[in-house]
Amino acid sequence: MRWREVLKPKKKRLDDSEDANTKFVYPDQIANSLNVDRVHAAIDSSIQGDCTDLFTIYRDLISSDSHLQAELSKRKLAVIGDTFSIEAEDPDNQFPAEFIQDATANAENWMIGLAHLMDSCLYPVAVVEKIFRRSAKPSIRFELAELRPVDHNLIEFYQGKPHIRELNEAGYATGKLIEIDRARYIVHQGHLLSTPHQFGGPFRALVFWCLFTAMDRDWWIQFLDRFGSPFLVGKYDQNDDNSRRIMERAFSKAKKLFGLVVSNETQVEIAEASKSSSGDVYEKFLNVAQREKSKFILGQTLSASADATGMGSGVADLQGDVREDIKRFDASTLSHTIKLQLFTQIMRINSIPGETPEPIWGAVEAEEAEISGSLISALSKAGYQVTDEGLELLSKRVGFPLMRATPSTSGTVSPFSADSEPDAIKGQAASLQAVRRASADWARTRRNRSAEAAQIILTAETPEEAVIALTAAFSMPQSDAVDLATRVLTTAALNGIESA
Repeated sequence: MRWREVLKPKKKRLDDSEDANTKFVYPDQIANSLNVDRVHAAIDSSIQGDCTDLFTIYRDLISSDSHLQAELSKRKLAVIGDTFSIEAEDPDNQFPAEFIQDATANAENWMIGLAHLMDSCLYPVAVVEKIFRRSAKPSIRFELAELRPVDHNLIEFYQGKPHIRELNEAGYATGKLIEIDRARYIVHQGHLLSTPHQFGGPFRALVFWCLFTAMDRDWWIQFLDRFGSPFLVGKYDQNDDNSRRIMERAFSKAKKLFGLVVSNETQVEIAEASKSSSGDVYEKFLNVAQREKSKFILGQTLSASADATGMGSGVADLQGDVREDIKRFDASTLSHTIKLQLFTQIMRINSIPGETPEPIWGAVEAEEAEISGSLISALSKAGYQVTDEGLELLSKRVGFPLMRATPSTSGTVSPFSADSEPDAIKGQAASLQAVRRASADWARTRRNRSAEAAQIILTAETPEEAVIALTAAFSMPQSDAVDLATRVLTTAALNGIESA
């Protein structure tokens, strides 16, 4: 396929915006007449390959359920609302990342397109159309013009593969299915289910909770409308029809007068339905349904309701860890899809050499970043440093690029450095104590040479040099030398012993 055909296709796009928003006739809503039997019928039709009714139910339930919308928005915003960067595969060659940044900077519906792709955490898949245009920038031939969401009701699954329904001139979906062209569309799956797509995806587990929530809400309102307000009960002598007629007229005017005038013999009481045994049942069921939806979408419930968990129970931390796992998964899958199905294509149509850069969403939580920083600091004091591969991993986790500090700006001197001062280290009583604590057996047999061992370990330029020197000086096996050097350096780091 020539890219000119992608940019200016001879055939009308199946969901062209000029047609999709004005000509595409969306299926009528069915939520107002939805019941259990109709949901089962829609599921059966979906399994046979026709997902129209099931996806229409999904659409109507999301549109009418405020709690479901809120929880789904939380899951989306946790990723696309976080820090975003484009990271080059080769740290020494940042040009591909900068090129992709420029080629996507002016794209319309960028955030809307990403949010639509994340619908696939509930839907079987989500599809977005890529539209390119010739760039006005001299360094770019083609740039991304728009990410255009494809309505879920246009998607069908034939033989397990996603297809798009073709529209006729009137905007109605025809029976013709066209297999999705990955050069024109992005197809994203944001869940872990391995079941066939026509089974409905993860949303199928929420359909009945959403249905019963809507039904419970309607029943609750009907109950309150009928029994929520107190009502008047009048008592009269059954043989006194005149008093009965007077009381009926008084009751009919009581709503306007907010009072009654009756005789001494007439009894009037105010009665109300028992809320604890009747009305509260609806609220309890609604809370259960909302909690189930929150657990399913976010993996926890504390972000939706302030439940008492007890002091020091750790429930909040545990649920926060679960939500963080879901966030990492969403960011990882979305990054993989955008890299393979969009960034690679942009580089290819512009003839840009090199590895495709990777989009990165989000950073680690503050508590986890603090723990990682403390660990790196302790390792640095012990004479170890993060490798270049480790820096790449840390950059991805913290959400911004990292580089190694030069000796002039680091503020500390590594124990394995030529700038170490043997005399200063030799005189530190703490380092000698660390040697004795690190290996009690060694210290008992060679306690008079502890200072010499400390000087060898803490003044060596590399760990290998320290091991060789210990082996030669004390005639110990190499494995014992490695063990001694490792424990000495670790103990020294934990006790705050620095080399300078």
